[in-house]
Amino acid sequence: MLKNKKLLIGLGAVGVILLLIIVFRVAGGAVSVKVVEVKLAKILSTVSASGIVQANSVKLGVGGAGGRVGWIGVEEGDMVEAGQILIKLEGFNQASREYSRLKDLYSQGFASQLDLERAKRNLENSGVISPIAGIVTDKAVTLGEAVAPGMAVMTVVDTAHPWVEIQVDEVDISKIKVGQKVRFTTDAYQDKEFFGEITRINKEAGLKKVGGRIRMDEEDLVFRAKVEFMDGSEILKPNMSVYAEVIIGEKDNALIVPREAIALSAGKRVIYVVEGRRVKLVEANLGLKDLEKVEILSGLKDGQKVAISSLDKLKDGAKIKVVK
Repeated sequence: MLKNKKLLIGLGAVGVILLLIIVFRVAGGAVSVKVVEVKLAKILSTVSASGIVQANSVKLGVGGAGGRVGWIGVEEGDMVEAGQILIKLEGFNQASREYSRLKDLYSQGFASQLDLERAKRNLENSGVISPIAGIVTDKAVTLGEAVAPGMAVMTVVDTAHPWVEIQVDEVDISKIKVGQKVRFTTDAYQDKEFFGEITRINKEAGLKKVGGRIRMDEEDLVFRAKVEFMDGSEILKPNMSVYAEVIIGEKDNALIVPREAIALSAGKRVIYVVEGRRVKLVEANLGLKDLEKVEILSGLKDGQKVAISSLDKLKDGAKIKVVK
């Protein structure tokens, strides 16, 4: 009985050893790799740039001899129309009555054109009128305050027509052209994409802006470009930061692989195509690229599998073991 038990144990140990030898011979020397399938998909080739939402604005001041603020009709954040009176100085009502009186007299032929224009100018200098529609920002006066001629008292921003200023690195500027589409994302709306179109590119490089201000310690030069919104203008607000991608190439049904599938061998870009338990080295003829994937122009077919890990351990004909 004891002898039989020892015999069974011995045979079991031999079996395990033989199994290990078989496994080693099958998988021995094999490189563990992850693989993906080559597929047809849309690809956008882009150039990344930083950007900030901008809007035209006007700083409004007091004309004439200045005066004391007698009435303020708006607060910061209020929407105003073009031609709306925002501030009246003391004496505005008197100037308004005088202008109305001379206007009537002029229509009857009892006042000159010069008198009428002088009265109109006095009225305009007695108040602050917005030349554009927009939102009031930076209100810098209080009721009863004395203001000097030319002193900025308020800013109006045209929020109905925002645009984006992007900064393109000088190494990428040769790829950028007026009319190209731009894709925007922002931290405030992480699940949304917005699009615009380049309408102007500065001809001269400048220092990079950070947080909307030029950084004198920045060494890299950038070219600024203006991008008009195609959508999103009602959502994105002035001074919001955006991440911009200028679309320099676009293709439907492109044969694509992840960037991780591209290796360098003997100075050439190559891909390792999975054929059974081995890989075949194929020279990569690249087309459009984005941040994650690249188009392959020749050498691959839709549905093939390629290695995306341990590429530095592979060579043509190398044995592999596919892992997840």
